[in-house]
Amino acid sequence: MLNIDGASKRGSTAGCGGLLRNSSGIGSGASLVTWISVMPTLQSSGESLIYGLTFAYDRGFKRIVLHVDSNVVVHTLQSDRDHSVVGWRFIQEIRRLLVMNWEVQICHSYRESNACVDALANLGCDHEPGMRVYEQYPTSLSSLLLADVMGITTPKVTSL
Repeated sequence: MLNIDGASKRGSTAGCGGLLRNSSGIGSGASLVTWISVMPTLQSSGESLIYGLTFAYDRGFKRIVLHVDSNVVVHTLQSDRDHSVVGWRFIQEIRRLLVMNWEVQICHSYRESNACVDALANLGCDHEPGMRVYEQYPTSLSSLLLADVMGITTPKVTSL
């Protein structure tokens, strides 16, 4: 499973984060791989998908369930049409990655169930540009990862 998120701070710094785990989940220790990257762009969602998919493919994963918290991104990637000129380069690169020699299932996940990668993306905004790979998770994510392992999510609050 690959969870992806992007974040932007101060209008000019964007970070992306991802959490890649095998079928054993986070609790198995060695299966936890997280990454953070920072780029001077507001296209963090597209950039985070490219980083995450490339990272998973390079590590030999042949089947991925990709969780993204943007319905627009999910629908755009599942469609044959290019809906917008904005982000067109990212969409083309992501589609190129999706048709490589592997199986990728794209799913929408609410932001509340993506708390770990949301925290990683925000953490990425505070780092220097470049990719960071954590074989051991940052201690600041301990409580979020524990909640994830236990299946605890923050409920989605909507107004009536």
